Amino acid sequence: MTASDAIMWSAVRSIFVGLLSLPPAILLWRCIQTSTRAGAQRSWMILSILPFFVPELLIGFTYRIVSARLVHSIAATEALYCLLLTCRAVSMGVIALLIMQHSNISRESIRSWRMIKPSKRASLRAHATWTRTLVRLYISGPYRPLLVAGCLSCLITFQEFETAALMQIDRHPVTWTVWLFDAHAAHQPLSNSLMMSLTPLLLQSFLLIPVFMLWPPGSKQYQPPSAASTAVALESVSNSRRAQGKMNVALCVGWMAISATLFLVWPVASNAGSLLSGLSLVTQPSGLLKQSVFQIATSLGFASAAAIIALQIAVTIHTGNLWNRLMALLLIPGLLGSLVTCLTLLAMFQTPLLNPFYDTWLPLLLGLSLTLLPRAFLMAALLHRMFDASAWHSAALLSGSPITRLQRSAARIHWRMKTFAWVLAFTVLCHWCFWDVTTASILRPVQLEPIITRLYNEMHYGRTEALVLITTLSALAPWLTGAFVIMATAATIRLRFHRAG
Repeated sequence: MTASDAIMWSAVRSIFVGLLSLPPAILLWRCIQTSTRAGAQRSWMILSILPFFVPELLIGFTYRIVSARLVHSIAATEALYCLLLTCRAVSMGVIALLIMQHSNISRESIRSWRMIKPSKRASLRAHATWTRTLVRLYISGPYRPLLVAGCLSCLITFQEFETAALMQIDRHPVTWTVWLFDAHAAHQPLSNSLMMSLTPLLLQSFLLIPVFMLWPPGSKQYQPPSAASTAVALESVSNSRRAQGKMNVALCVGWMAISATLFLVWPVASNAGSLLSGLSLVTQPSGLLKQSVFQIATSLGFASAAAIIALQIAVTIHTGNLWNRLMALLLIPGLLGSLVTCLTLLAMFQTPLLNPFYDTWLPLLLGLSLTLLPRAFLMAALLHRMFDASAWHSAALLSGSPITRLQRSAARIHWRMKTFAWVLAFTVLCHWCFWDVTTASILRPVQLEPIITRLYNEMHYGRTEALVLITTLSALAPWLTGAFVIMATAATIRLRFHRAG
């Protein structure tokens, strides 16, 4: 199989998965928007976007045994891979629909424009102008979130690497990322690797053009539907619409049950036995375990630094002036995928100007920051839209009160609205960055081996108790770090008011 065959196979699969993921994403988004209780809305949202937060390497490790049993059936292997990709693409679509603002172009405006359609006697130019305007109204109006969600879903499907790399026992599932990564790992000349990445780069650019054109330039605050408005809307619908709504909820529950089983229940259940057996290794520390802890700490340090850098740049792009928004060009490398970005950076650091920094920590940190930046931008946009300025102002008024109890309440509100939200965003980004196999494999210094590259190599050869234990510790490391930061900030606030009191 040639590189062109792998690219074509991946492109067709990504388009298929992207289109297939839109209907479930729309249904889940509607269920989130029409939930009358905050707890139900939060539960819908968490379960809908769960597959997007599970590391791709863990999914590949979990389903490698299943893929080995399906090695004689190409259709079954590809179907399983497409199902996993669809679950992740649906989550990406839900995130995009939640972040994208609705356009001011309403369906009533489109209906009004359709009513002034030129007569049959009008000129061909008049008909062309009317049709072009109608298409623009649809694309810039009700179809805008769907187009952005579809393009992003196709993009992450086309760029997927870790799951396919571990599931690929023979040749399937076929992906261009695995093909190019294996060729580069087999010491193919870097110039040849860059040349082979031109076609995927072009295809990804076609997917990014609609996203950049349709992404709103400004950012309005996110206003979730209130219980009162939702109740009025539900009273106004007919019995048939209510029956259809119940059917949609049933479909959403079924889909979330499938995705939760594939990405949470089965990975935990299939590895629980090995994990319990591996816990005995904790009481018997060995050189291997100590080395793993050191590698986890090193990877966590790089991931934390990259997450802070990416989040700071994302905030600058999102809230800055026109000059700062020119930094949005930094989003392009990460949107083009970590494989293309890392190969480009590798070529840059082999030039005479940057060659002194080639075997240092700088290429790895720069690569992690650039590949993480688009996700950091999405996190910053979501937090900005969910920020309630009126609640923040009310808490600021409470903080000026001479009563210590009210000041403490204002500090808790400020901590929950700002500190906790941004620390949680940092933890999620650190988690994503920690599990970036491609960047760590290509740009790491020679004397440094992150834990993720070691796990990637060992996961190809078997499933031992020690490997499952180290994988579990690696999965918990970013979240334990985030929990420590959250508890530290909360304790600092309590200590400050305790001394003041």
